[in-house]
Parts: sequence; C-alpha cells; structure tokens
Amino acid sequence: MTVITLTDVAEARLQSVSFFCVVYLLLAWGVKLLWNYLAKSFGWMPRINYRRALALMLVSGLFLYVILTMISGARELLTPGAWKKQGIGYELSSGEKPPSKEVRKEAIQKLKTKLWVYAREHDGKLPHGIFDKSFDSYHWALPEVTGYYAYIPTQKLGGGRDILVYEPGVMGRKRFVILTDGSVEAWSEDTLRTALERDE
Repeated sequence: MTVITLTDVAEARLQSVSFFCVVYLLLAWGVKLLWNYLAKSFGWMPRINYRRALALMLVSGLFLYVILTMISGARELLTPGAWKKQGIGYELSSGEKPPSKEVRKEAIQKLKTKLWVYAREHDGKLPHGIFDKSFDSYHWALPEVTGYYAYIPTQKLGGGRDILVYEPGVMGRKRFVILTDGSVEAWSEDTLRTALERDE
C-alpha cells in the first residue's frame, strides 16, 4: 500500500502557513469587534462585517509592505554596499577588514587635499556635510571597506589643531585624523575620544 506523506521541510512550511492563516483570521475578527465598538461612539463610522474586516486587514498589510520596502530601499541608498541580499530581504555585510596603514593614509591625504582645494575655491568655507552636493560624496568613502569618514563641518581651517575629519571605529584602535592646521596624524582611540569630548 502506497502512503503519500510530506517531507519534513514541506510539513514545517505547511504548519507555518496554517498558523499564519489562523492568526490572520483571528486578527480580522478582533478588528471587526474593535471597529464596531468604536462605531458606537462615533456616528460617522459605519459598522463592518467579518468580510470587510478581512479586506481591511489585507489592504493594511499591503500598505505596510510597500512602506517597509521603501524604507529598505532608502537604507540601501544611504549606505551603499553595507547590506547584502539574503533571500527576499537584506542583512548587514560583515567580515570586512580594514585596509593597510599605507592605503588608509594615502586615502585620507587625498581627502585633505580635496578639502583644502574646495576651501580655496569657496572663500575659505568647507562643505556643509558629507552629502553637500557641491562636494563629490565619493571623496568621503572609506578605502576598501563600507562606510564614510566622520566629518565636523563647523570647524574652520587654520589657527588651531582641532579635529576636522577622522576615521570611524571600523578602522581599528589607531585612526587617522585631519586637523584644521592641515596635519594628518594617527591617533589612538583614547586620544581621539578625549579630543572629541573636549570639543563638544
């Protein structure tokens, strides 16, 4: 006698779908009760039956799905490369190693040169932020890893040794900084934290 059964994976998925359907039907029943209870206090609200409650749940679910998809897309645009596709969704990329000290120093030196050229061409003023359209955003990108340099746009060039740009924590405990006097130095994490707290 032949017996047809589901595989373990198919059975688990069927149970998950069944559970979701039961919860969905119960929530629709709850929405109906809550809606009709409120309709007693607000005359402008029409009473709904169970079928309309199901339709309301479906429309609300589709609306939330569109909103969450838009948020996911915006997140990917604001942090390009930071998220990798996993199934139908995205998750944070991991396992990135910081580049060598030489690569990091060369990259931050290039950024420093770009900032000084920008200031010279704009009467000593610096970009308003890393998304200032007058300054190409790719200059702020970290070399070989995902992320951007930290930038303090309120600083002014010359006349001091205040922090203008510094590498984020992903670069390790020894980080390069650009100072307002034009210096590019490697600071320990503790020194950097102390300087930032002093400037607050």
